[in-house]
Amino acid sequence: MHTFDCPRCFGKGRINAFSHVIAGVCFKCNGVGTITQKSKPRVSKKFAIGIVIKGGEELFPLFHINAANVNQAVSKAEVQLSRGAYDVTNVWADAEHHS
Repeated sequence: MHTFDCPRCFGKGRINAFSHVIAGVCFKCNGVGTITQKSKPRVSKKFAIGIVIKGGEELFPLFHINAANVNQAVSKAEVQLSRGAYDVTNVWADAEHHS
């Protein structure tokens, strides 16, 4: 079993923004601050997706996506963009860096 800090309340067990609902108790961890599960938690990063549309116009960041690596982020973005109105010539992803 793997125990780790709750990703919703960051291990605090409470969320101040929801203090008006059951005193802000985190529903994901039931106020404990940790979560236990059988499998290891998946590690994903947030990537900013940029595109170049026909005509050479660059749009960055167009949107953000969570993925395990850059290749997966680009693949997910290409699927989403294929459903849209953009005529895309190039897609790329840049990892978000948070301190």
